Amino acid sequence: ALVELAKDDARNQVSPDGFAAAAPYLLLFAADGEAIKDMGGNEQARSLAYIAAGAMSQNIYLAAGDLGIATRYTMPLNRDGAEKTVRLTADDFPICVMPLGKK
Repeated sequence: ALVELAKDDARNQVSPDGFAAAAPYLLLFAADGEAIKDMGGNEQARSLAYIAAGAMSQNIYLAAGDLGIATRYTMPLNRDGAEKTVRLTADDFPICVMPLGKK
């Protein structure tokens, strides 16, 4: 579900990329630390979070292409800014950002 967490514009706090800060929207993918712990908390469990983010981002690419929206998968992000912006717990971790905008 998409949930608005704040009215402030935090795009430049989430990603150091200038184009991400200029995008109308950013999707931030983050792993649920509790789910990772429930799966054993090991490196394999963490890897599954990255695989899931890859699958979800592929679906975003397909939907964006169909809707005429530009996007790209970017890994550079400001971890502290991302954690504060979306209120991640200490066990959660941000994975990637996908800016969305007009082509």
